[in-house]
Amino acid sequence: ERIPVVGTILGASSCPDFDVCTREIPTSAFVAIFSDGVTEAESPEGALFEPEQFGSVLDSGRSLAANLLHCVDAVLRHSGTQQDDVSLLIARAEGIGAAHGLESSRPWPRHY
Repeated sequence: ERIPVVGTILGASSCPDFDVCTREIPTSAFVAIFSDGVTEAESPEGALFEPEQFGSVLDSGRSLAANLLHCVDAVLRHSGTQQDDVSLLIARAEGIGAAHGLESSRPWPRHY
């Protein structure tokens, strides 16, 4: 699911405006946060990179670091060359009590 949030470009204002939204994130789901350098990565044919492509790249059997590298590689393979900064954060939701050895099947509420 793409969450349509907008706001001030980071660093462009000393008092930026940010959208806030809430989503239920199922345990073990991946969350990707990225800059416009990802969505504006253009193929030689002129097609923009679609972040939904991360769905076929992310693998729960790999570490988060390996998943991050695979996602960056997907963007660079799409465009053939780096055209802009590529800022990307990949996270995976854990059960509410996972840090204390407790598992939960409830979705993980998070605010953005």
